[in-house]
Amino acid sequence: MTSPTPRTERQDTPDGEPRAVDLTGRWTDRLPGRALLSRHGIPSEVAAVTILFALILGFWSVAVPRFRAPDEPAHLDLVLFLAEDYPYPQFDGRFVGRAVGLSRDPYLIARDADWPKFSADAAPPRAGRPDVWDLGGTDPDPGARATPSDAHLAGAPFVYNQQPQHPPLYYKAMALALRVERFVVPGTRPPPLDRELAFLRLLNALLVCPLPALAWLTAKRMGAGHRAALTASVLPLGLPQLTHIGSTLNNDNLLTLLAAVLAALLAGVARGRRSAWTDLMVGATLGLALLTKAFALTLVPWVIGAYALAWFAGSPHRRAVTIGLVRAGTLALVVGAWWWLRNLSRHGELASTSETFTRATAHADGFEINGVKFVGRFVVWMASRSWVWIGFRSPKVQLPGPLIAVLTVLALAAVVIAVLTARRGPAVTGPRRRELLLALVPITLLFVVVARRAWGLHVTTGGYAFIQGRYLYAGIVPLMALVAIGAHRVLGRRTPFALFALSMLLQGWTLLRVLHTAWEGPSVLAQLDSMLAWNAWPASVTVVMSFAAAAALIVAAQLIQRASRATESGREVEARREPAP
Repeated sequence: MTSPTPRTERQDTPDGEPRAVDLTGRWTDRLPGRALLSRHGIPSEVAAVTILFALILGFWSVAVPRFRAPDEPAHLDLVLFLAEDYPYPQFDGRFVGRAVGLSRDPYLIARDADWPKFSADAAPPRAGRPDVWDLGGTDPDPGARATPSDAHLAGAPFVYNQQPQHPPLYYKAMALALRVERFVVPGTRPPPLDRELAFLRLLNALLVCPLPALAWLTAKRMGAGHRAALTASVLPLGLPQLTHIGSTLNNDNLLTLLAAVLAALLAGVARGRRSAWTDLMVGATLGLALLTKAFALTLVPWVIGAYALAWFAGSPHRRAVTIGLVRAGTLALVVGAWWWLRNLSRHGELASTSETFTRATAHADGFEINGVKFVGRFVVWMASRSWVWIGFRSPKVQLPGPLIAVLTVLALAAVVIAVLTARRGPAVTGPRRRELLLALVPITLLFVVVARRAWGLHVTTGGYAFIQGRYLYAGIVPLMALVAIGAHRVLGRRTPFALFALSMLLQGWTLLRVLHTAWEGPSVLAQLDSMLAWNAWPASVTVVMSFAAAAALIVAAQLIQRASRATESGREVEARREPAP
C-alpha cells in the first residue's frame, strides 16, 4: 500500500521566490527536472556554470606564459625538488635550483619593464624542449643554486626559495602527482619542463573548479532561495584574478578549496545541521588547511563561531554541540597542529621565514613613516589586486581604476543590504543576520592579518610588499554568498543572468588584454597562434577546450535565463517529502 502524497500549499519565501511546503512544515525548493543525479543533486544550471568555470580555468592555464604568476618559479622549484624524493627542507634550507633559474630567464625581466612578447615563429619544437635534467636538475647543494642577475626576479628575490616556510601538504601533493606522471609517461627521462608545469597548472585548476558549486551550496545552507544561490555560483566567474591564480602553480589554491568546503559545512552547522560525521568533516578540513598555509589560522575563530551560534540557538542540544566542537577541534589539532609545534620546538617560533633576514634591509635615506599614505595605498591595491592584477610585482594587466571603485562599492553595498535585510532571531526560513555576520569573519581576519604584515614590512623596508588580493580568497566563498543575497534583494529574478553577463564581460576583456600583452601578433587570431605555438600541449587540445568552453557558455546562459524566468512562465514548485535525517 503506497503512502498518500502529502498535501501542499504555495507560499512565498522571504526572498520573494515561490516555494512549496508540505503541511508537516518541511520546506523544499526544487523545480521539476532541476536535479542532475538525484533529487538532492546539483541543479543543472549550477552544474553548467561549474563546468564553464573549469574550462575557463583550463584556458587561463595556457594563456599566461609560464613563471608570470606570483612566485611560480619558487613553487615549481620546491615541487621539482620533492619529486626527486628529497626531504622537505627547513624554512631557510632551499635555494632556487639551477633548472628553474635557467628556465625562467626568457620569461621574466626587471619589474618595471614591459613583458617580452613571444611569436609563433620563435617557438621551439615541442619534441626538443628541455627537461629538468637538461637544465641542471634540482641538486640540493647550495653551490648549484641559481644566481639571478636581477634581485627583483620572481621566485628568488634574495636567491632563497622562501616557500619552505609553508607547511608541506600542498607541495608534497604536487610532487606526488609529478612522480605519478613520470611513472605513467613512457621513457626514462622526465617530460619537458614546460609540460610538467602545464600539468601542475591543470591540477591546480582542478582544485578550484568546484568553487561555483560550493558557493551555491553555501548560499543555500545560509537560507538563500534558488535564484540567490544560483547568483552565488556565477560570482567566481566575476573575479578574473581568481581564474588567473587558480590556473597557476600556487599554494593559495588548495587553501581556497578547503576554506570553501569549510564554508558549506559551517553554514549548515550554524543553522543546526550537524552530526558526528559533520564534526569530523569540519575537523579534517580545518586540519588540512592548517597543513597548507598559515592563513588557515584565521579559520579557527570562524569554526568556533559557527558552533557557538548552534549552541545559543538550541538549548536542548547544547551538550551535543559542545561535544561536536571538541570532536572537530581535536581532529584538526591531530591533523594540522604538528607542523606548527615542530616549528616552535626547532626554531622557537610558530612561523619561521627566510624573509626575516632577506627583507631586513634598511629603508632608503629620508624615509618617513606615513600611516595615512600607507592605508590609502593598501586599500586601493587590495581592491585592484582582488579583481584583476596580472603580473608579478608590477601590474601588466589590470582593470581601470574607476571600474574597480564601482565594482568594489557595489559589492560592499550588496553585503550591507544582505545583512540589514536579513531576519533577526531564530527564523524558520531565509538568511539570518547573525549567520551572515559570521560569514564575514574569515575575510575580515585575513584582511587584518595581511594589513598587519604589510605594515611591518613597510616600516622595515620602506616598500609596499605583501599586498595581494589573492590572500583573501580563503574567505571569498561566504562573501560571494552575501553579495548574491544582497544583489537579489535589489534586482530580483534578473540577478543571476545580469551578474553572469557582467562576469563574462570581465573575463573576456581580461583574457583579450592578456593575449595582447603576452603574445606577439597584429590581431587576436595571430596572438592565439603564438600562444598555441608556445603551449606545452598540442594545439588541438587547446582548440577543443576553447570550443567546449564556448558551448558551455551558451548552455549555461540558457539555463540561467530559464531559471531567472521560471516564475514568469508559471512553473510550479513541486512539494516533496524529505527523507528522515
